[in-house]
Amino acid sequence: MTLFKACNVRSHKEYELLSSSGVDVAGVRALAGGRGSLPLEDITKLVNCAPQSSPKLAILTDRIDLAQFSDDLKLKSLDFLMLHSVHDTTTIELARKLFPNTRIGSLLAYEFTKNEINRVLELEADFFVCDWQAGGTGRTFNQRFLDYVMVRQPSAKLMVAGGLNSLNVEAIVRDYRPYAIDVDSGVRSGQFNRFDAKLLSVFSTRLKIASSDEELEVKSTFSRASIAPWSSISSATMEGENIVAKLRLLSKLDETDRYRNSKESLIQRISKSLSQLANHPDVPNRWVEAALVAFAASTYFPNELLKSSIRFLYMKVWKSVVEFDEPRTSFHVFSNDPGALAEDFFRVNDIHGRLDQDKNIRIDGVEELGRALIDAGMPESPLHDQAIQRLRMLAERKVWVVLVDQTLSGHSLVGDLERIAWFHGQIKEHVTHPIRIMVSAQIATQTALKALRKSEALDALLRDGSLSIDYAIGLGDGYNVSDHRCDLVSDPEVLQDLRDLSAWFASEFIVDDGWLGRMRRKSGDNLEFGYRSAGLLIARQDNCPTDSLPLLWHSGTGKAGYKYSGPFPRVHSRIGEQVIEQTADLWGTLVSAKEQSWLRNMSDV
Repeated sequence: MTLFKACNVRSHKEYELLSSSGVDVAGVRALAGGRGSLPLEDITKLVNCAPQSSPKLAILTDRIDLAQFSDDLKLKSLDFLMLHSVHDTTTIELARKLFPNTRIGSLLAYEFTKNEINRVLELEADFFVCDWQAGGTGRTFNQRFLDYVMVRQPSAKLMVAGGLNSLNVEAIVRDYRPYAIDVDSGVRSGQFNRFDAKLLSVFSTRLKIASSDEELEVKSTFSRASIAPWSSISSATMEGENIVAKLRLLSKLDETDRYRNSKESLIQRISKSLSQLANHPDVPNRWVEAALVAFAASTYFPNELLKSSIRFLYMKVWKSVVEFDEPRTSFHVFSNDPGALAEDFFRVNDIHGRLDQDKNIRIDGVEELGRALIDAGMPESPLHDQAIQRLRMLAERKVWVVLVDQTLSGHSLVGDLERIAWFHGQIKEHVTHPIRIMVSAQIATQTALKALRKSEALDALLRDGSLSIDYAIGLGDGYNVSDHRCDLVSDPEVLQDLRDLSAWFASEFIVDDGWLGRMRRKSGDNLEFGYRSAGLLIARQDNCPTDSLPLLWHSGTGKAGYKYSGPFPRVHSRIGEQVIEQTADLWGTLVSAKEQSWLRNMSDV
């Protein structure tokens, strides 16, 4: 990337100050009728007397005759000539003839219409100057305009101008990878509006930070990439699916709340994934395009949003227990992910006494509950008395809160709730107060909510009010790419390509992956659309759920030996099958027992 400052340089002293900033400097602004305008003779004088080591630049409007300027210029060695006006191919050809060794820039004014932008982009210019047509106004660049140009012609070399300063230059360079930048008012200060050494130093530092990673292997952003696979993406899809805006939003979220511990930016990860797909001989261009659409349409849940969801859920719980004498000790917290979510629930909501056994019984989930029931039914167990005490304290609680980070297919939650509901049914005749079960989910899908209703045991509790479901973030059927109601992708053909790609991806990368064998069996398919065909395109800040398309999270080598890594790599919770089977057997033994000895032992205490 070429970086230089195009400034209103009027003296050797200003050149020296700019050069000391450590960035290539070019500078003469000559906008007839605009701020900083200069007579033609002064322009040629400044260009000719500029230090030999400095790149030479002139910015000319159509009020200055090119031929006359060429004749007056004693040193015909301009490095850059910017035509800051509306012109056509004839003007470009004349400029090339008069200045054969000069890079010619054409104006792309922020005031231009889309038709005018498209016409200019067809000109044979070396680069395009994105600036306000008046020039030198100090007005900030137009981001929507730059986004449109990126979509229309990703490979275009852009010089970005307009209100650049040390606060915004880093984002501009990283987001757009411009060919060059123009800074003037952003590095001036004081009564006489002169270049400020401190402002220049900060500006240069920001500039270097933004461009320092340019030479790494996968560092070019989507907007500036001009080689495969980006070159295969049609402009119609880019505009129709609003790809640039979606990727920009995801990138901003990823910048402020980095996904897991990834060292690469989101755009770098997406670029890598698309390149890997494009390199596979079985993947046509339209599938690569569908993959980009899927990545851009992904919903990313940053950590702060999830913290807010925990606060929201606690408000729901509080409204249910505030009527009791001691509301803070009237509820028990289960968690479908024992430890992490419960810890956050107590910490984020500033609930004290988390480790106080008298306030919070340490039965975190259904596995621990089942083991406590087994110990309570065996007087010879060394944990018998402790288990009895814990179960009695649990039975005294008026509200049982079942914390859920995400219920997407509903399968895991239904299993946990049915076991808790079974325990609830066993003790409800032995307690003096009704017990209410509250499910508090951060994220829930319509598929999961329907799965809860399909369970006869849970549906009965829902109907009599013993069970309630609260969730902070709800995802409707439109979030499932395998559902006919999916509205994540606008073009039906692109959506079908995404489905075809997902089916192929499962056959190439998933079907022979031994680590995913148990998940495939439980899902009943090859995970074409994620676990139990949830078909989601979501990623949490801490991990990507398996309910999302494997295209998002899978990493591995396919049958043909090609490697792939999704932009949201997943860290799997690989619990051994033996442990899972033991837990299932434990509850099977409890439920099928003719006599619940633990219940008799609890009553005898």
